[in-house]
Amino acid sequence: MVRVGPDGEAPIVSDIPVDPGYYDSGQVLAAFLRGSQKGDGVQPLVEVGQAYRLIKDVEPKVCHTGFMSTPDGERVQIDFSVRKGATQAEKDLAFFSALCQKVQIDYLKLGEIAVAAE
Repeated sequence: MVRVGPDGEAPIVSDIPVDPGYYDSGQVLAAFLRGSQKGDGVQPLVEVGQAYRLIKDVEPKVCHTGFMSTPDGERVQIDFSVRKGATQAEKDLAFFSALCQKVQIDYLKLGEIAVAAE
C-alpha cells in the first residue's frame, strides 16, 4: 500500500503482511540483483525458486572420466557428469557433449544421394 503525502511530500510506504505467493520469487530475484537479499549467495533465490517449482529439484549426479583413442594413437581424457542411474546411452551422450566442448566440430556437405523408395 502506498500513501502519498500532500503537495509533493515524499510518499509514505506501508507494508501489509500477506501470505507468500508465486510472485515473491520476483521480489527475491530483484533483491538479489540489487545485492540486498538476506542470506548467503544465491541460496535464498534457489530456495524460493524450488518452493514455487520454478527450479526443478536437483538430481544427484555421478562424475565420470571417459577416454577415447584417436586413429593415430593419441588418448583423449574427458570428464563429464550424468544423473545417478543413467543408462549407457545417456552416458555416451554426456561424454560426446563434453567432448564437443573440448574440440571444434565442423560439418561439410558433400552432396546429395537419391534413395529409392520401397
